Amino acid sequence: MKIIGKDYNLNRQNIKKEAWIWLEALVGGIPGKSGELFRSIIYRNLFTSFNNTRVCICNYTHIRYPWNIQIGNYSYIGKGTQ
Repeated sequence: MKIIGKDYNLNRQNIKKEAWIWLEALVGGIPGKSGELFRSIIYRNLFTSFNNTRVCICNYTHIRYPWNIQIGNYSYIGKGTQ
């Protein structure tokens, strides 16, 4: 497939990355405690290991490839972290 003059290999890995970009954009902008709760629910299912005791993932946090990340108890990922 060609996208703006570039070849784009439409394989499973690229589709997974593209889906993550969209999901992160939608979920990342939700403000407040409800956003933190929603992000923790989404990320819990994507991270390799996610201990949910006092985990805070603030809005506008950009996490690339969450399926390779382990996060422990009492973790905080601040606003604007990449």
